[in-house]
Amino acid sequence: LNNLHEIKNIILFFKKSAPKELIFQITNMSSVLMNFLHKDGSLALFNGSNNFYIKEINQLIRQETDIKPKEFYEINNGISSYTDKNKKIFMDVVLPTNYLINNNLHASTLSFELSCLNEKIITNCGSVEKRVGQKPEYLRYSAAHSTVILNNTNISELVAKKSYKRIPKNIYFNSEINEGYTIWNASHDGYLNNFNKIIRRKLIIANNKNLIFGEDSIIPTKLKSKKISYSIRFHLMPYCNCLLTNDKKSIIIKTKLNQTWIFKSNSLISLENSIYIGNGKRIEQNNQIVINGTIDDKKKIENWSFTKS
Repeated sequence: LNNLHEIKNIILFFKKSAPKELIFQITNMSSVLMNFLHKDGSLALFNGSNNFYIKEINQLIRQETDIKPKEFYEINNGISSYTDKNKKIFMDVVLPTNYLINNNLHASTLSFELSCLNEKIITNCGSVEKRVGQKPEYLRYSAAHSTVILNNTNISELVAKKSYKRIPKNIYFNSEINEGYTIWNASHDGYLNNFNKIIRRKLIIANNKNLIFGEDSIIPTKLKSKKISYSIRFHLMPYCNCLLTNDKKSIIIKTKLNQTWIFKSNSLISLENSIYIGNGKRIEQNNQIVINGTIDDKKKIENWSFTKS
């Protein structure tokens, strides 16, 4: 996008009219880029993105006037997004399809991020800004993302020289609106070959209300499956202060702008340490909410919710 602006400026310098195709692409790309910004103005942290160049990105966006973010309501491969007056939600439903794409992806299938009222709440861990040399592999792991992980194993197997050795072959995503709620249904088979399991994630998003219901399902495809562990992780921003309630099924979250959110689960939950690298350089400590359990050959469903009080 920056290069297209430079080309446009060169053309205008010579007092020529910029081609309509160039103007269209600048407007279109600016609209797409605007959609990947959270309510706090930061970029969504998926597949190696960070906020190292956020100042330059905002300058690019401001060069275009009277354009709106391009919404992605119906997608089958990419980053899904939901926006209303208060909140923004993203989900990773990228299907690895070729070497170039695979080489830059994180093992973050069905991870999501949430921002509300000028603050980000749920995040992925981020990525280091490093143009030369190899980036830390652990930031690409599934556990560094707000998603469902089986047996502490990456959804996609990361292999440095061979890109992805094991990847989801099928990722399903559907969005619908029903009685004031936007409902996302998604699934992947990234754990099919090694654990005989399908993962499904359902988000029920209250339109223009600060309420989200989640349903994560682990579905066996083979009888007499070996018992394995699972964890569902929700990484919080570093400025979120957390208090685990006595029943260990709820967490009170307080933000720097004094928002209060309640996370509830039908199962026991815990708070664990995590790291956050939002600007690509500085490592910050943060908390993550974790639902742990085990599954064998019976379907397992974990229900949870985020509510602003």
